Amino acid sequence: MSTNASASSNNNNNANAAGTNVVINLYRHCTLGVKLSEALDELKNQDKISDEVAEKVMKQFDKSMCNALSTRLTNKCSLKADQCLTFNFNNNVYVWTLKDVDLKLGNNKYNGTLDYVKIVACDGTTNTTKKTSRKRKK
Repeated sequence: MSTNASASSNNNNNANAAGTNVVINLYRHCTLGVKLSEALDELKNQDKISDEVAEKVMKQFDKSMCNALSTRLTNKCSLKADQCLTFNFNNNVYVWTLKDVDLKLGNNKYNGTLDYVKIVACDGTTNTTKKTSRKRKK
């Protein structure tokens, strides 16, 4: 059995969590976010910046990553997996774990098959940015 999935980079600056706007901090776990955090920790240990400044920098990093991914990327990614091992949906966050995945980025196909792929997708809309096509009844 094959599972097809399609992903694109359409994230906005905020996510909807219990009716309040919360910045997505998912990208803090990527290589760039980890290295930035390590550099800020080193500056904090040397008493060159405060904890508040470090947190402001990380919040700006989160906003900038969401903005860059939503406005600057145009390529699409297609995945074809032999098996979907797990699927979870909780608090507007989807998580899939796929096995034996063929990856296609734009017009280029990845040479070979990836053993495992984990996809984390967040709802990047807020109450103020969601567009609805429903008309209000009078």
